[in-house]
Amino acid sequence: MRFVNDILLQLAMLDAGIVPFASGGRITDEKSLKLIDQRIASMSIENQRIVKRKFRKLWKKAVRKLNHERIRRDVPEVDVRQYGYRSKKPSSYQKRMRRGVVLWYLKSQFDDQSSDK
Repeated sequence: MRFVNDILLQLAMLDAGIVPFASGGRITDEKSLKLIDQRIASMSIENQRIVKRKFRKLWKKAVRKLNHERIRRDVPEVDVRQYGYRSKKPSSYQKRMRRGVVLWYLKSQFDDQSSDK
């Protein structure tokens, strides 16, 4: 079942217009970060700009939803500095945190859709 969920996440990333990245335990892998950078570098300059902008928009939306969920559960909000919220050049740790919250957001979209049925 995990394999199916990984495929669905990859499709959700493509549907959202972002470059698919590894899910599961591999999101913290430095090698995976470099692979994403290589995939983006292989695109035209215009497509790079579009894909990066879509990821940033999705990431910001994910952080807002995560904070709403945490408030609803009486848990303190996430400190957005750990994601490098206003950072022009995020560290590799902040990039991993961003990927993690985007994965969480996409998974929560699946949960929301399955609970509506």
